[in-house]
Amino acid sequence: MNEIPDPLDALLRPISPSSSSPVWKGALLARTSRTLRWRRRGRRLSIAAGLAACYAAGLFSMLLLQAEPRVVVHEKIVYRPAETKSETQPQRETPTTPERPLTALALEWQAAENPDRSVELYRRAGDRYFDAENDLVSAVRCYKRFLSECKAEELQIDPNDNWLLVTLKNARLEERRRANTNS
Repeated sequence: MNEIPDPLDALLRPISPSSSSPVWKGALLARTSRTLRWRRRGRRLSIAAGLAACYAAGLFSMLLLQAEPRVVVHEKIVYRPAETKSETQPQRETPTTPERPLTALALEWQAAENPDRSVELYRRAGDRYFDAENDLVSAVRCYKRFLSECKAEELQIDPNDNWLLVTLKNARLEERRRANTNS
């Protein structure tokens, strides 16, 4: 049998490993490894940059949201009568050390120790907590004690009352109205 050699057999035959170029494979491996390495580094850098950007945004937002110090200005106009000059020799006064105003806590303790003056002292302590120390919880405590011991006419709202005392007085008046209507 005489076979005709097929011209494509030589082209379709598998290539032996000895005929492939190891230099070409090494160059391809090196280039691929380098590309993958740079992609991995780029991914890590992008994650790190994203985390750094989130941290910086958080710091920046905290700077924007910081509350400015609250400054409260109390203006009070005081009218004093004009002093008349007397022709008598003025008496020399001995210099005394100026008394420091009592703290709100000291006023509250005095109110607890002096039941006859407790109404006035609790009111002053509540005002001091509210105005000077900005301690609303303690101010509410003192105002409630003031309202529980005060006379009915002191429950009426005064223009000098602060908003907290006005709110508590309104609540106390409402409680009394409800107690009167239910009985």
